[in-house]
Amino acid sequence: MKLVSGYPDGTFKPNDAITRAEMASLIARALKQSDEAGATTGFADDKDIPKWAKGAIEAEVQGKRS
Repeated sequence: MKLVSGYPDGTFKPNDAITRAEMASLIARALKQSDEAGATTGFADDKDIPKWAKGAIEAEVQGKRS
């Protein structure tokens, strides 16, 4: 199972702080949830959430509701 893919430039930064978007993506992968990019989260700060993380966040919100 590949949980961590690193950054687009090929680097991996294990000592950097993790963002909530990165954590949401990790959780979605660990739980094998859909992480379709470009989903709408419905959060007030949706515009600030990276597109690549929105699907993971939405999957976790939906999972919590079910």
